[in-house]
Amino acid sequence: MEKQTVKNSSSSSSSSIYAYANMIALLTSIFTGLAYNVFAIILPLIVESESTWSLDESMLGNLMGTMVLLFAGGGLVAAFYVDRINKKPVAIFGGIFTGLSCILAGLAGTWEIFVVAIILIGVGNGIISPVIFALISDITPPEKRSTNYGVFILFGLFGAIFGVIIFIGFLLNGIWRTPYIITGVITIILSLMIFTVKLPRKGGKEHALEEILAQDDVEYDYIINIKDIPVILKRKSNIILIFNFADALPSGIFMFAALWLTTEHHLMYELTFFFAIFLLIARFMSPPLWGKVADIIYKKTEDPLSKIKFCLALLIIYTPLFVIAILIPWDASGVKDIGGLLAMPEFMLFIILLCVGFFISSGTQPVWQSAISEINLPEHRATSYQLAMFVDQVGVAMGVIIGGYMIVWFYPNGYTIAFLLAAVAGLINIGTWVIALYTYREDKAYIDRILEERAKELVEKVSHGKNE
Repeated sequence: MEKQTVKNSSSSSSSSIYAYANMIALLTSIFTGLAYNVFAIILPLIVESESTWSLDESMLGNLMGTMVLLFAGGGLVAAFYVDRINKKPVAIFGGIFTGLSCILAGLAGTWEIFVVAIILIGVGNGIISPVIFALISDITPPEKRSTNYGVFILFGLFGAIFGVIIFIGFLLNGIWRTPYIITGVITIILSLMIFTVKLPRKGGKEHALEEILAQDDVEYDYIINIKDIPVILKRKSNIILIFNFADALPSGIFMFAALWLTTEHHLMYELTFFFAIFLLIARFMSPPLWGKVADIIYKKTEDPLSKIKFCLALLIIYTPLFVIAILIPWDASGVKDIGGLLAMPEFMLFIILLCVGFFISSGTQPVWQSAISEINLPEHRATSYQLAMFVDQVGVAMGVIIGGYMIVWFYPNGYTIAFLLAAVAGLINIGTWVIALYTYREDKAYIDRILEERAKELVEKVSHGKNE
């Protein structure tokens, strides 16, 4: 009885530590998400306020494209370090780096300094990204991973919503620098708090390893090596799920959403906040909900392909909604309040279809993250995920750069053409997921077999140590 009490006490203490680790990770995710997303929100204000910078969409597109490319590059280096050594120093460094870069952006007196600051924010966010992914993998069993990835996406997206809410007073008064400085200070404080966090064990929630790793003196000490990367890339499902960037092109193009509304649809800048809140709420609510649905289906069917099929269904449903929304003609010239906007049936149809489309499409990300984690070993997951994110961010960069030039080249209909390109990319994305249906089951079974072998090796290692 005494041993059971001690065990329960230890378990309770461990749960409290993990809860604290989760809280800090979630808060850091909010503010790094805010740092990364706030640029797109305030684009129209920067163009209007900094007239001496002589900005156009192609310049902004090049900057955003460079930012997301370096987000991907920074994350790739950080991911290898996470898989090989430790998450904590990576998280602390990435957070402080992002915070300092935000402060630099807020203080930038010239376009050149602002460019450097925005690029560095991208690098800092890239460093944080694989830590969050690996952390969720280590605290969550496979049948709950889609849900938890969705929750973390929710908090990351909440950063953008949080920015609109707390900074709306600044932005409506033409002040865009202060939000960057405040975000930077808070991000640095949260990053320093990570020093106090005890992180969970690698592989501790894999069913094959859970029992043996529950012992205090047992560690999953397998680490990634450079020679493992070609092995990761030889797995068929990894090739499909990692090298698919068609889903990322629309994300890059949609960074111009605020400018699209104010330039082509003549929506007053103040009213874009109304639109942004609707759209962000659609994305904000979606990932944890669809992640939960995917986990329920996975647990009920025990079908390794259920997550792939679920993503396919979401993609097929949302693509036509997106196309229809883009093609709806509406003009907000002369509309000066929300009431006038809501009285426009064309606008209402547009925003409903677009919000429903985003609500559905955003559900694919946590399911995709869960699928990636389950076809890679614990010591390979951060790197595998970041390889996928690298390719995705290349897609985002291509989208934002191509979108910027298309907007300029095809003026005055450039925005419509750019967003239609995003829809075409979505159709290509559907095709890649269809291919994954034929490869995923075999790859998951391969990883499950290796984890079972690792569990036996760890048991033998513990037995050998006790005998000595």
